Amino acid sequence: PAIGGSAKTDAVQKYCGTLIHCEMYSRVAPMTTEQKQGGEMSTTESKVRMWYKSHPDKDFPNIEYKAKTTVPAPELHKLEKKYPGGFFVPGREHGLDEFVKAQEDVIAGRTEDLEGWKVKVDEKFKEEK
Repeated sequence: PAIGGSAKTDAVQKYCGTLIHCEMYSRVAPMTTEQKQGGEMSTTESKVRMWYKSHPDKDFPNIEYKAKTTVPAPELHKLEKKYPGGFFVPGREHGLDEFVKAQEDVIAGRTEDLEGWKVKVDEKFKEEK
């Protein structure tokens, strides 16, 4: 869809399997001894949270940011075990790649469960014929 430059998450989410909302936040961090030049000092660090679940804005709770995953609802608890709170914090080495892999692992496990169930059902119907 033609949505360049506008907030159209609601319109585009139906075209996405996984929809991640990236949120930048800041925190005050103490400086290391090497960074200090006398006295106590601190600096502001910027971090990113990548949300896979819809969530309210931290300052304006009536504004909701959309996000979703391709993991089926009955299996979502497995993803939440690895990424509690509905988000993950990407690092220098890994981030979105690990999340996508975790998501694929949960879905693959679900597929294996369904394949096993299908084999049992097929065997049962063979016996009944």
